[in-house]
Amino acid sequence: MLQLARVLIVACASYMRHETTGKFLPDDFNVTEIDERTTWEDTRPFITCGVCRMIVAHAYDRLDVLTADDESLHAFLEGACEAPDAQLFHRYQIARAHAGSWDVIPSSEPDDRRTDIRKWQALSMRDTCTFAIAPNDEAIVSALRRCHDDTQRVPCVCAATPLCQSKREPKVA
Repeated sequence: MLQLARVLIVACASYMRHETTGKFLPDDFNVTEIDERTTWEDTRPFITCGVCRMIVAHAYDRLDVLTADDESLHAFLEGACEAPDAQLFHRYQIARAHAGSWDVIPSSEPDDRRTDIRKWQALSMRDTCTFAIAPNDEAIVSALRRCHDDTQRVPCVCAATPLCQSKREPKVA
């Protein structure tokens, strides 16, 4: 009985947190995954640069950035975070880059992460995209116009935004 009460309290708290912060919850949300969800939510402030690099690389892959008009670039950046199946986010994972740092890296093939970890990492990246990329889309579009060197264009674009500033290490087990 005590376990059921705890689960209900966690579910209610999670719902209230979602309602007040605007975070997304997947349709198949399972309250027993709350610890896994919290673990990856806590990395959000630390992966903004990695998510920026992922979205900018995706833009270069999908668009002819040099000839696209600004409106098309803005629309692409908005839509990249709201992809219906979010497959882009499932092709990446959150990992420790080195001691004291998190990064977004391509997933290995085959992806050996547990399904719940893959789901919560993708959701954390999607939330980060929505709440970090969209407010900085003007700076990103401006930088897309300025950065032309093929080997350095992704780091150049993201360095021109406030998204790639160093962050303190999150408390993640």
